[in-house]
Amino acid sequence: MRCEGFRRILVFGVVVCFFGAGVTPNMLTRTVKADLTTGLVGYWSFDNELDPLNDDSNNGHDASNHGGTWVDNGVSGGAFQFDDDSDYIDVPDHSDFDFGTGSFTLCCWVKTTKQDYMYILDKDPQGVGNPAFFVRMNKLYPNELTFVTGSTGNPDDRLTTTESFTNGDWHFLVFKRDSSESKKYIYFDGQLSASAAAPMYDVSNSEPLLIVSWNFQGIVDEVRVYNRALSASEIQQLYNQGGGGNQPPTEGLVGYWSFDEGSGSIAHDYSGNGNDGTIYGASWDTDGSSGNCLYFDGDGDYVDVGYVTSSNIKTFNIWVKPDSTITKNTGSPGPGNTLHLATFSLGQNFALGNSTVLVQDETITLCWNKKPNRRTCVINLPITPSWHMITCVWNLEEERYDVYFDGIKQSVSSGTVTHVPLFSANDFEINRDNSRYNGKIDEVRIYDRVLSESEIQQLYNQGGGGNQPPTEGLVGYWSFDEGSGSIAHDYSGNGNDGTIYGASWTTDTPSGNGYALSFDGINDYVDCGNDVSLNPENEITLAAWYKPVSFAGCGNSPIIDKGYYTNTDPYYQYHLGVTGDNYHQPPSYAYAAFLFHISADDTLYGVPTPDGFWTAGNWYHIAGTYDGSTVKLYVNGDLIDSVPASGTMQDYGKNVYFGRFTNKNAYTPGIIDEISIYNRALSASEIQQLYNQGGGGNQPPEVSFLYPTGNERAIGEGLNILFWRQMILMEKSRK
Repeated sequence: MRCEGFRRILVFGVVVCFFGAGVTPNMLTRTVKADLTTGLVGYWSFDNELDPLNDDSNNGHDASNHGGTWVDNGVSGGAFQFDDDSDYIDVPDHSDFDFGTGSFTLCCWVKTTKQDYMYILDKDPQGVGNPAFFVRMNKLYPNELTFVTGSTGNPDDRLTTTESFTNGDWHFLVFKRDSSESKKYIYFDGQLSASAAAPMYDVSNSEPLLIVSWNFQGIVDEVRVYNRALSASEIQQLYNQGGGGNQPPTEGLVGYWSFDEGSGSIAHDYSGNGNDGTIYGASWDTDGSSGNCLYFDGDGDYVDVGYVTSSNIKTFNIWVKPDSTITKNTGSPGPGNTLHLATFSLGQNFALGNSTVLVQDETITLCWNKKPNRRTCVINLPITPSWHMITCVWNLEEERYDVYFDGIKQSVSSGTVTHVPLFSANDFEINRDNSRYNGKIDEVRIYDRVLSESEIQQLYNQGGGGNQPPTEGLVGYWSFDEGSGSIAHDYSGNGNDGTIYGASWTTDTPSGNGYALSFDGINDYVDCGNDVSLNPENEITLAAWYKPVSFAGCGNSPIIDKGYYTNTDPYYQYHLGVTGDNYHQPPSYAYAAFLFHISADDTLYGVPTPDGFWTAGNWYHIAGTYDGSTVKLYVNGDLIDSVPASGTMQDYGKNVYFGRFTNKNAYTPGIIDEISIYNRALSASEIQQLYNQGGGGNQPPEVSFLYPTGNERAIGEGLNILFWRQMILMEKSRK
């Protein structure tokens, strides 16, 4: 993080900036999370102007500069700029960088000023057939990134990807080798860009580690080297911390209304374009997705921004929290039904709603340019009374509008595909058309360009949505937060909605918020169908929260079940289950235990917890993974046991059920919440993340503090450290 003009110290792992009496009210409260330090063998933040080449991992790998210039405009504080083909930074050789045939991860932020053969990170004796690793950009294909590993007597192994690598923009690059999977990965701006199986060459050598070399021109910041393979969620976390999560996209930003003022009748435009809005009726509220927000009562409240100069808006982004769930309304439009963003004078608008005009097939409809040329996009999701981010972008390649709900792209159906701008160059109004929406609105942004998926994810992480589960490989996610109705919606974007049979809604959840489903163990269950996305072949993860009640059981009772053709061996395609605490039938199953099973090549593999593991009335987070070689079972974020396994998982053609066997009329009592299915094996840290987010409570405390913005400068540095220590402890206790 950056502390301009202030003294910076480390208190309990948190960087604290000291400033004195000159602090003004123009400050923001920011949250800092602890850095990822496990396996960190080298970290060069370049933030300390007096000693910018210090190794911040505390491993003593200080670097030497050869031609680079320290600058203060890095992605996060200081950085190094390189303007000559011969400029570079070197870190002396050390055994910490000799990864042999093992795993490692390389991370850095770069902002280039030209496109050429440019080496970004390099530990290479030069020449094919030598042990080495390096990453570079290519000249002939200027958007191409290549990750190379080599070994004595072997041809180099190369993983290449093409990305939108524009000069003058910051990008976060991650290059990962995972020896447990024999694969290499490239991540671009927090998102997986390429992966492939790779030989695990011995890359150890006696060369120094070079930070940029061979023609590099641009700025480099936040360089990290790990002796392990970071998980996808850890890479996303680094992206969010290192600048990706702290700098919302500004290119093409036409209007940005944060609604953080908290008072007055003006909603200021923070895009710099002067599109301030006048508030009519809406009231200020402190319960925003990020800071303050505006509340609309459904009876004439709106914001009039006035004339917006851009006539070709291609992306808009908004956070909403309705007073009640927005779902199908079979009657006439009424209060709470519809939210509009509009150029009202021409009748051109975006509408999110459930009026009879806007609903098709029991779903929510998003409608653009209602008059005269309607464009519709239908998503089969209710908008529950919690904060949600909705993003709409014009998809040029597919000639349609795409919808993202809470940062996840949804399966949609579109109307007429001819492109018409979202809004024309006229008065732009928020919630103006009949003003039926009642609820909160926050963080409205409009752009005259199409945001990328990573930029949309970035906006979601910034605006308060950082609690979603890992999304890479997510094929089904049922939060059960609807609170009413007979559909358990799949929020993964794959449309695997479940039909609820008998199970009832309850507010008894592991987090204490939202809803869950209660199953009576007699005939209650949820049927999610048999979409191809629910039939992964090589890897899988099942995860759910479950609160058991005392029951006699029927063997391995299902929480999640996708069964074999009949109730015979191998029984399951995949299965996350529980045995009753009154069930005793050795040696088949333990009692009061959790179990995870998969079938691969028609062989059943399973992992149970010990006997007497659970207690009725307590919440448990259960997760099982299969990575092609091992089956693992986790409870409450901890690995319980694992067994070797191999083979391809089959598709036996059965539906996915919650609370019931698919090949037997037997049911499971208890409460179930937050079910996720992935087509990959989550890492241990990602399982821990799921547990923490869903109510496990093991997240490290976040420390908030005042941080000067703009041109604020300190007048004094005499603030007592004991005061800050007390502030931090008070903040921790409040969390």
